[in-house]
Amino acid sequence: FTFKDPKIIIMGCGPSKQQEFDLATQYQQANLTQPWGNETQNDFEKKLFMAINLLRYDPKRYVPIVKKVHKESELTKQIKNTQNLIDALNKTEGLTQVKFDEFANQAVRENNKAQVEAAEETPAIGGNIEAYNRILGTDKTADCEEFTMCKFDSDQAQNFVAMQLLLDFNGGKLAAKPVETPVEETEKKDAEAAEVA
Repeated sequence: FTFKDPKIIIMGCGPSKQQEFDLATQYQQANLTQPWGNETQNDFEKKLFMAINLLRYDPKRYVPIVKKVHKESELTKQIKNTQNLIDALNKTEGLTQVKFDEFANQAVRENNKAQVEAAEETPAIGGNIEAYNRILGTDKTADCEEFTMCKFDSDQAQNFVAMQLLLDFNGGKLAAKPVETPVEETEKKDAEAAEVA
């Protein structure tokens, strides 16, 4: 639709339709630093870098994303109270951008490669800090934190960041607890029924 002023044209967005979150456009409009080409191996890594920095730049921008992910994600639906997180996002001032650490990137890539080669049904949690220490030749464990997300089934980096925010504000309680997808639940019930029969 258009406004009366012919210079103002809004496409794809009306009063009843919220404009879709466009990470690349919002990142560019915020004039945030792009990662170097050798710092990411794929588009998702680049988008994740941008999603994290956009959150740090303007935390309030994530409120609708957090609400959407909370409602739609099997991993976060069971979280009862999200108001503390929403309040924190609304109150937090912007933070400086994060940057890639060359050795941390190398450690994660080595650990991921080992995990893929292990071909475990449920991937092992952790391993990045140990790989980082090995590469540096010194123990930096006290300076590091890591997490493993095995059940993320979206290609939207901002949803990954929102999900991690929800899990962190819940004390990480759901992050370590496996959550069965509806398909897994059905398969489990079918297997239990077959055992009874």
